[in-house]
Amino acid sequence: MEQLMDHQYEEQLREKIMFMLASGQTVSLKNIADEMIHEHNEHSQYIRTAYYKVKSELVG
Repeated sequence: MEQLMDHQYEEQLREKIMFMLASGQTVSLKNIADEMIHEHNEHSQYIRTAYYKVKSELVG
């Protein structure tokens, strides 16, 4: 269950990043994750895990 939730939020983070980049907006992964945590506080642990995974993929 946890892996499913982590994966779901990873995909949401990636989609939001791609949308923002495509529309010429400035992208802040941290701000996106914070916004998602605000909207889904009960899933904050999954969102944080997804944030760190996506961040590590982007940073390399």
